[in-house]
Amino acid sequence: IKNSYNFNSKMVLRKTNLTEEDLKKKGFYNGKILMCTSYKNNGKELLAEFSDFNFFDLILKRFDKKPFPLIVSTNGIIEVEKDNIILIKRDRNVYSYKHYWDFPAGLVPFDEDPLKRLTKRIREEIGIEEKYIESNDNPLFVEIQKEPFGYYFALYYLYKCTLSKDQTGELLEKNKNGMKKIILNKNSINDFLEKNGKVYPRNILKRLI
Repeated sequence: IKNSYNFNSKMVLRKTNLTEEDLKKKGFYNGKILMCTSYKNNGKELLAEFSDFNFFDLILKRFDKKPFPLIVSTNGIIEVEKDNIILIKRDRNVYSYKHYWDFPAGLVPFDEDPLKRLTKRIREEIGIEEKYIESNDNPLFVEIQKEPFGYYFALYYLYKCTLSKDQTGELLEKNKNGMKKIILNKNSINDFLEKNGKVYPRNILKRLI
């Protein structure tokens, strides 16, 4: 078998803001993320089976505009005091939904618990330590989100923040991390949706009213 070849072809480079080091910082040490292979309702429970999928393959499929499998995402609805929730604005370095308002969220590395992964993201993105937030082990609800090139198996967890609204606001100001953050009262959700075109979880926000 040959171990070297000569090619008469030009190399085409793919442009992306993500590097292997970026993936490591986000927790994708082995490049594997969680994928839902099947699911079904069983009375009050949802039974789901999972496998792994290479994160770089997901990026390439998005660039090639090819469908990707049912990737698992984990999303945090953080309630502060009564009827206040936290939204963050994605910066330009994310590989999708740049400058969109969203909940703290992320894909789940393979063999990592979705809730623990999300709690870690909340600490990294917002600065709220685990001791100040409480959540059930089960998600508030699960949504199959349709995207241009595939679907997400989206898990939404509800957190109760034990800090006051003022204390939480100070954390948001202190831990900017390149992202804008707001505390949104449920009564102002409709106005927020009308004034801000790039809001990713619009249907989820409407459910919270």
